[in-house]
Amino acid sequence: MNVSLSTLIYYIGPIIVLLSPLLFHEKLDARKLSAVGLVAVGLVLISGSIAFGGLQLKGLLVAMLSALLYAALIIFNKQIRETGGLQTAAIELDVAFVVVLLYVLATAGLPRPLVSDWPYLAVIGFVNTGLAYFLYFTGMQKLSGQSVALMSYVDPVSALLFSALFLHENMGFLQVIGALLILGGALFGELGKKQP
Repeated sequence: MNVSLSTLIYYIGPIIVLLSPLLFHEKLDARKLSAVGLVAVGLVLISGSIAFGGLQLKGLLVAMLSALLYAALIIFNKQIRETGGLQTAAIELDVAFVVVLLYVLATAGLPRPLVSDWPYLAVIGFVNTGLAYFLYFTGMQKLSGQSVALMSYVDPVSALLFSALFLHENMGFLQVIGALLILGGALFGELGKKQP
């Protein structure tokens, strides 16, 4: 099973965790460093076929740009203090809407969805995207930058598991081990820490 190129953006997480003392004034301990190590090895295992096999320069540049923008998202959102999760999600979705609209208009023209597509678009827009972003940004404001970076690794694991469950794609042994390392590393980095 090939994990999409977009999973490469999660390689930026270790950099965010390592820079968290400088960026967020958070203490970096051995537990977090060990957790990042486990997660990084897991990511290599689940996406190793892409990371080491035939990436074209354009794809690599897009993945690196995505990684930098994802890091900027975490860093900038950790600096926001005046707005709650709902307002932050609304701003993020408005900006994303404008960017995607401009891209679609420049490349394909304005799509004309069928009337039967509107309920599906509403569910995708309000539930799958709106509610998910609301929960994400609300949680991001209450967690440390290190925790956000570590917990974001659950995303590629869920993509791997859902593609196996719903699309009936095969998971290789190394991908199963990688998924376990990612989940284990994220849990290890979060469990047992002292509450503020």
